[in-house]
Amino acid sequence: MRLKPIIIIPARYNSSRFPGKMLAKLGDKTVLEQTIETGKRTGLPVYVATDNREIANLCIRIGQEYVMTDPDHKNGTERVAEAMVKLIDKHGEEFAQEFDYVINLQGDSPLIPDYIFHMMMDEYEELFVNDKPFDVITPTFRMPMETAERFLDCRAEGKAGGTTVVADKTGRAVYFSKEMIPFGADLTNVRSSSEKIPMYYHIGMYAYKPTSLFEYSQLEETPLERTEGLEQLRFVENGYHVHCMKLQPLHFDFWEVNNPEDIEIVEKSLEYVR
Repeated sequence: MRLKPIIIIPARYNSSRFPGKMLAKLGDKTVLEQTIETGKRTGLPVYVATDNREIANLCIRIGQEYVMTDPDHKNGTERVAEAMVKLIDKHGEEFAQEFDYVINLQGDSPLIPDYIFHMMMDEYEELFVNDKPFDVITPTFRMPMETAERFLDCRAEGKAGGTTVVADKTGRAVYFSKEMIPFGADLTNVRSSSEKIPMYYHIGMYAYKPTSLFEYSQLEETPLERTEGLEQLRFVENGYHVHCMKLQPLHFDFWEVNNPEDIEIVEKSLEYVR
């Protein structure tokens, strides 16, 4: 029998770089609505975890199930963990037994195609069934020229335009950063066919083993997590196994809504995932 996940979308209002971005217009809907549609196209149950009444009211208007969570959470993983606990408390132990793991689909990442969800689900099942070590799975893709140039332009302007990752030979994450890593990776490398210094963009989605998710919220914020502003580094710094699913460049211009200027970029690519 295939393992069954549940999707929870963490959606806070007070983003430091783009306050209110969940409710910003993206095409004919809000950013959050577009991301909800992305999750629902998988056929999996989708819940929104928020700390904001405006976002909750949007969910009510569109008939989307949601969970109110603590406004003091430091990141989406903490919010997803609380939401899952509340859903179990509300619906009972049968609800917990219905789902084998939890997918965190970040609210500002509406451009994830269905096939990436299914590839991640296949990867989770393969690792789990074969008893291979992992705590979290997250997708990454090798950056094409356009993505790398935009990423570096954002950094030159002092903006965070995405996240990069380096992993070991088995796919275990070594480090995530809002800078371009590893050192030495540059546009010359992207232009060439060299495989020596690949640059991987991290997509905002995680599949957690339930125990790892609930343990995360009991851990203290870590120094690198605080410095980079990246929640996944709490797993890395505490020795958890974050498995990177490596993909080749996607068939369209992938980007996430980190800053107000990103709306126009993401809007142009919506047709590729609709």
